[in-house]
Amino acid sequence: MVRLQAGRDAGGRLRLLASARPLGAEPECWRALHSHVPHPGGGRWPGAKRAGLAAFARAHREARRAGCEEALLSSSTGALVEGARSNLFVVDAEGRLRTPPVRAGAVAGVARALLLERIPGIRQEPIQRRELASARELIAVNAVRGVRPVVDLDGRTVGCGRAGPVAARLAAALAEG
Repeated sequence: MVRLQAGRDAGGRLRLLASARPLGAEPECWRALHSHVPHPGGGRWPGAKRAGLAAFARAHREARRAGCEEALLSSSTGALVEGARSNLFVVDAEGRLRTPPVRAGAVAGVARALLLERIPGIRQEPIQRRELASARELIAVNAVRGVRPVVDLDGRTVGCGRAGPVAARLAAALAEG
């Protein structure tokens, strides 16, 4: 995995820094938890990925300590925003495919953008944290890791407890050239 990061040096000049690390093994399906860490919001650049935010690092550590691959972050009002390392898609109890809007503070991720472009009808709207208890599918999406169905949330089975048909559809859409 290659990470590119833009920033300013001590003289105020814009610098681009690249670093590489192995991706490592990833399970096909993920376990997640609702993080105790509140989402920090969109900041000055809504939708942009901002490196070095302590909230995401704390949430990710919280997930790892619990044996989970992802931590879900919500706003102070209880609205789901994103994962510590992914965008989230939810198939709600009524079967609607939804993703939190970028204006809520979520990163406008590359994989998220591709899926919104390739799959018509995805609703970009607030999702309350409590709605996840009745979700048919919860899907984490990341440009590097791809589509990862979340089959366990806070120790409870999500949907049928395995990758669902919408996760397969998202994976196929993301794999399109």
